[in-house]
Amino acid sequence: MKKRTKQKGNEGFTLVELIIVIAIMAILSSAVGLAVIHYIQKAREGNVREEARAIYDACQHAYVNMVAGDADLNLVKTFKKSNGSTVPCGVVTNYHLASVQRGDAIDPDDASYCDYLIAKDILESLGSNDQGGDNFLNFNGAVYNPIGLVCASFSSTYGCPGVIVVYDNEGNIVMLEYYKEKVLIHYEDGEFNVSDSTTFTGTDRIQ
Repeated sequence: MKKRTKQKGNEGFTLVELIIVIAIMAILSSAVGLAVIHYIQKAREGNVREEARAIYDACQHAYVNMVAGDADLNLVKTFKKSNGSTVPCGVVTNYHLASVQRGDAIDPDDASYCDYLIAKDILESLGSNDQGGDNFLNFNGAVYNPIGLVCASFSSTYGCPGVIVVYDNEGNIVMLEYYKEKVLIHYEDGEFNVSDSTTFTGTDRIQ
């Protein structure tokens, strides 16, 4: 009788080999998925940071216009700086942005008139003036919200970016926070950074 010889090249994968191949594919897929997620997050952070810079530039532009027009700054708040010192300040928040975007009539003699002027320039920088772009119209909170509020909760409640701008009487933006798409950008001491905080700066610093 002739012995049957095993032909090379016809062997199938064993169960162990299949499991190993599947495991390798799963690891590779996971690595690619994490890389894509990381890339998307970095891109999102970059976009929000650029919008925060645009807000900063808009505030500086607004301040120059206010000084040129001899506007009364009327700084009624105070801000504790990173070095511990406290300075008089004005504060622009979503309240002012929503009011300007709605087209509310603002009295030039209003104590917060300068805040509204800055808010107008911020909206223009974001392409959100004339009720377009970011829907600040949804905001109906208190005058200095979102100070001290949880970022995610604020976003889900009002459906618009969160903005806090703090400026002093010398035309300096001493602090700026901008929250959008789950990213909080914090500007202070000349730097725009992605904040690890889940809440906006609170009344321990802005009073």
